[in-house]
Amino acid sequence: MNSDIQAQVELTSSETEIVLGKVLIVEDESLIGWSVANTLKRAGYRVTVVETGEEALEIINSTQFDLIITDFKLPKISGFEVATHLKTIYPKVPVVMMSAYEESRAMLSMFKPKIDYFIQKPFDMSEIATIVRRFTT
Repeated sequence: MNSDIQAQVELTSSETEIVLGKVLIVEDESLIGWSVANTLKRAGYRVTVVETGEEALEIINSTQFDLIITDFKLPKISGFEVATHLKTIYPKVPVVMMSAYEESRAMLSMFKPKIDYFIQKPFDMSEIATIVRRFTT
């Protein structure tokens, strides 16, 4: 048997999981961040969750992601500032903005060069998985 094929066959099931992409979630509400992360992990994504804009900027500088999901209103550094920084370094990486505030949706047209999609909280977890799949396939 070809050694490459044999090595693939001998991998454990956890090692054979297909990773559809790397997603960064920036959400200061732990339960929401955990719920989104859990949904995306079950769908096959490698997920990192941070709770502040500062943490997001730090990790964006050292790690490339296939998609960023960020809350609009974060303490100190907003989700829009995170998106702006990301698009400076990785202009093609999509950004999904989440917000519970309806006025955030109205402001989306101003943010369009930095935000690829807006989702209003509360949302169904299957909706977020569909959106992520749309931008990562």
